[in-house]
Amino acid sequence: MLWLVLTAIAALPTGAFPTDNDWVSQVRTLLDAGNMQVALHVTEKWMAAAPNDMDAVGWHGRVLLRLDRLREAGAEFRRVLAAYPNDTDAQLDLASILRRQNQLEDALELLRQAHATDPKREDVLVEEGRVLRSLGRMRDAHEAFEQARLLAPDDAEAREGVDSTAEPPRQEFHLGTEIDLFNYTADAGEFDTGLKTDWNARWVTYFEVSYWDRFGGRAERNLGQLTFKPMAHTAITAGGTWNHDDGVIPRSEAFFELDRGATIPGRHFVRGIEFNYHQHWYWFSTARVLALTPSAIFYLPRDWMFQIGVTAARSSFSGLAPGWQPSGQAKLTFPIRPRLSGNLFYAVGSEDFALADQIGRFAARTWGAGFRRDFARHEYLSGYGFFQDRSQARTQATCGFAYGVRF
Repeated sequence: MLWLVLTAIAALPTGAFPTDNDWVSQVRTLLDAGNMQVALHVTEKWMAAAPNDMDAVGWHGRVLLRLDRLREAGAEFRRVLAAYPNDTDAQLDLASILRRQNQLEDALELLRQAHATDPKREDVLVEEGRVLRSLGRMRDAHEAFEQARLLAPDDAEAREGVDSTAEPPRQEFHLGTEIDLFNYTADAGEFDTGLKTDWNARWVTYFEVSYWDRFGGRAERNLGQLTFKPMAHTAITAGGTWNHDDGVIPRSEAFFELDRGATIPGRHFVRGIEFNYHQHWYWFSTARVLALTPSAIFYLPRDWMFQIGVTAARSSFSGLAPGWQPSGQAKLTFPIRPRLSGNLFYAVGSEDFALADQIGRFAARTWGAGFRRDFARHEYLSGYGFFQDRSQARTQATCGFAYGVRF
């Protein structure tokens, strides 16, 4: 077909060249088919036949733009604007080149002129939104994309722009529950509710209240923590709890955490690594425990993640010498389908935490799995389950669920 088009054009006698509409139709067809070089040849033939036809110059510039020959394309659009200063198409095309060349303020000025000339052009508003987004002016960019969406509700680029510049939710509220089943004592349960607030790019707070019903005791745990992000990929967190322990949870806790992420340039199996150090103090009615947990998360292709960590716990019981006990844990997270992910985890070691069901030293192996399902409108549902095989022929099976919403 392309051969026929070119043959037909070349065979036309002098004075019998196609009209502007015919030229435009041919160029559009070639561009839609991805035949850039042939489209370039057609526009050059058009310009040779009509040297002063600015439509030919404009389409020549658009083909050059599709070929990423930005400097040459920009020269063509400037030539059009020299003849017709209010040509909206040329202003829009030149602005897109300036945006790609990071000349954002010049691009924005051109787009404002184009919008003043034709305020009903949604493509001008979309490009204005892109420039404003590149400038970091998210609120102004959102308004431009929203105006474009109102003019053209079915425009996918306008809708994507609205979504990409919408102010992210700053609050996250969740409800959760957990059920513990034991082979040597009565079952237990826990209910918790929490609120996370991103005050700005640097400061985050989190508060949680948990209620415990276990081994004849009814306890309440109140947690508060503060996170500071001094730079990209770095977070420092500190917090504590004040509890009504009723003999089944710590009387109080304090913790400190340092998190640092790093990307790996180039194409590698491991795309990034996140290092974490967590230090946690527990004060029980009969013991004190210090747990030190360094860990690392490896970010793998296709949104897979692998996490590994070790914990060293120092326990001090009344009348006994302090002792250190080690444990380790690993977790693999993987996508299942869009907005649905799963995980598998395993832990092994010698525990030494003085919970009512964990007083004294015992060895344990834990297997578990979990999932997370994200829904539209910033909602999610997560769940997990694990089985713990302990020494002395004791076992624990646990399952839990949480529902959260961001607003």
